[in-house]
Amino acid sequence: MASIYPRHGYRLLELPRAGVAERVAFVQASLGLG
Repeated sequence: MASIYPRHGYRLLELPRAGVAERVAFVQASLGLG
């Protein structure tokens, strides 16, 4: 995902300490729904 959506790539490093809402927002953004 990071290579396809570079502006969200850095957030992959934050996922382990992110809350559920942040994970959902990240996935939606990665899919182009956010």
